[in-house]
Amino acid sequence: MKFFIFLALLFSSLDAGNIHKVSLQMDWKYQFQFAGFIAAKEKGFYRDAGLDVELREYQPSIDIVSDVLTQKATYGTYNSSIVVENSQIKPLVLLATYFQQSPLIFVAKKGIKHPSDMIGKTIMGTKDELKYSNLALLLNHFDISSKNAHFVDHTFCVDDFIKGKVDVMSAFRSNQLYLLDKAGVKYEIIDPSDYGFVMSAVNLFTSPKESLEHSEETEKYLPVVCV
Repeated sequence: MKFFIFLALLFSSLDAGNIHKVSLQMDWKYQFQFAGFIAAKEKGFYRDAGLDVELREYQPSIDIVSDVLTQKATYGTYNSSIVVENSQIKPLVLLATYFQQSPLIFVAKKGIKHPSDMIGKTIMGTKDELKYSNLALLLNHFDISSKNAHFVDHTFCVDDFIKGKVDVMSAFRSNQLYLLDKAGVKYEIIDPSDYGFVMSAVNLFTSPKESLEHSEETEKYLPVVCV
């Protein structure tokens, strides 16, 4: 498996004394997939390029797409469902895609091996994941809904799964499986891609207005990727 590390950002030549403030609204808590953005800030790459970047962790109350479109946030990351909502095309500018296949999966208690086994179980995930992601496609295909399962908001903590408070939780292969393995917890993996539901992840996007008003910065807001 190839892991991508975002090493630096290429920007146009900016006046060092003219710092441009921007923000990036992430679609999850701080973790592996955002390592490049975090490193670029911590190591001063953004500052060297004349940018003061605010990295914002995901919060359940945030509507990422709306915040970017209304310029409450300059940039956002999301899965490929950002393109369409309620059968309508969203007026967004996609800048880059870093994961062609989403690492988002379901982790389940031993014995819950098939999507249909999740019926009647307590499932933990974010509202966006359960509505727009590859996990949502899987749930819809197998007719799993609040009518036959109990959905709870994600606490972003594997302890709820370890302690048996939930039967199934959304997780990222990139880091949460490591935490479960380290804790010695046995689990099953239900991966939407095994059933043909594949989505991209970490799609970096902005609003048309931002891309036009600050076209030079927007065009260059692309990480150098090292495989």
